[in-house]
Amino acid sequence: MFKKFMKHKKITAFSLVETLVTLAIFSILVAMLSDVLVLNIRVSRKITARTIIREELSQMVGLIQRDMRNANYIDLAKCGGDKDHPIDINNDQASKEVGCMLVHQDTVAWIWVPADSDNIEGCTRNNDFNNSQLIGTLCRFKVDASGWDVTFKNSAYLNIENVQVEKTFILPSVGEDQNQASQALLVFTIYAKASNPTWDINNQVRQIVVTTRNF
Repeated sequence: MFKKFMKHKKITAFSLVETLVTLAIFSILVAMLSDVLVLNIRVSRKITARTIIREELSQMVGLIQRDMRNANYIDLAKCGGDKDHPIDINNDQASKEVGCMLVHQDTVAWIWVPADSDNIEGCTRNNDFNNSQLIGTLCRFKVDASGWDVTFKNSAYLNIENVQVEKTFILPSVGEDQNQASQALLVFTIYAKASNPTWDINNQVRQIVVTTRNF
């Protein structure tokens, strides 16, 4: 009787077609969720990267602005230049630089070292995020009798592509050397981008405008 009962009992289960359809639907859902997850990760990374670049640029601009505003004297003869028109800041006739020398409690110099130039006064150019090539670097020096000491430079996340320091003299006295004018308008412009190209952060520009009064 038991064998007869088992012989006629119906066993319910999924068919092969039903299983394949279920797996196909599940695969499509997983693929869709994976795309959403990958997109969210990419967006999150870009937001984080932009925050890093923005904060570092803000810190750098704040330091330059503080040095300029606190300076008792700005040597206008050693303040200026851009990528195509560097000037002599560190009294080394063999090299030309872009930046500005300021004097308050200490003598401070901000100098940009382009990616394709030699290191200047101990300011070594950074390697990029992937450690594959040199990038533009902006350094802050403390200058004294013992030499030039680097007290700040941008990180490897940031590629300083160009620095431009413009000066406009304000009402110099008759017959006065413009480099010794009592007032000048200084415009310090920084052009930067992320050193990691996958971040897609380009054309970052920051500008500092300061009116100096040298007596």
